[in-house]
Amino acid sequence: WLLRLGQCELAASRFPAAREAFSKALSAGKDYLLPAATYLLGESAFRMGDWAEAEKRYAELLAREPDGDYAKDAEYGLAWCAFRSRQNDVAIGRIRKFLSRYPDDPLALELCFLEGEAHLDASRPKEALEAYRAVKSGPFEDAALRGAAFSRAALGDRAGAARDFGALVERFPKSPFVAEAALQRGVQLLEAGDAKAAAEALAHPAAGESPDVLYWRGR
Repeated sequence: WLLRLGQCELAASRFPAAREAFSKALSAGKDYLLPAATYLLGESAFRMGDWAEAEKRYAELLAREPDGDYAKDAEYGLAWCAFRSRQNDVAIGRIRKFLSRYPDDPLALELCFLEGEAHLDASRPKEALEAYRAVKSGPFEDAALRGAAFSRAALGDRAGAARDFGALVERFPKSPFVAEAALQRGVQLLEAGDAKAAAEALAHPAAGESPDVLYWRGR
């Protein structure tokens, strides 16, 4: 019942209570509970932002059952722990290990996006762009397109960055990144020397009327 209690608390986003329940389940010493309790203890820690504890639990699970029911999710969790801890090269190594084992898994595109984020954070825009371009569908496609645009800008390809930001605006009008992308399309067009197209981009309804937009309209 402790495991079930913890799962209910986790589903309700009561992470400290979930963590307590899973810790008690782990301490019960019943072998059949150990894999699930260990993994879910890691999940609780991750949701609380305790990357070190989450990593510890995922690693314990993999050491115990490297091919068990929770192994894939633990490897995925380890990649995210490294990224959240700003260990970009460790994250990339873990991502590539996951992709080599589970190339067609639904989580693969998310981790391709994460690889792009890790490279960009490490100031490697060329490698970041390659990773982002692998994300051709799924819930991270708009975020990957955003990352690709910033990567192109970092590489000095202002026109290419503007195209990617524009594609985000047109293809994903409900994306949380759309206002930023509309602004950045105008900024990148200005940097590319196309003032007329930049003015049109900054007048797009998606750009809004923020102080930043008004500033760039006045340039």
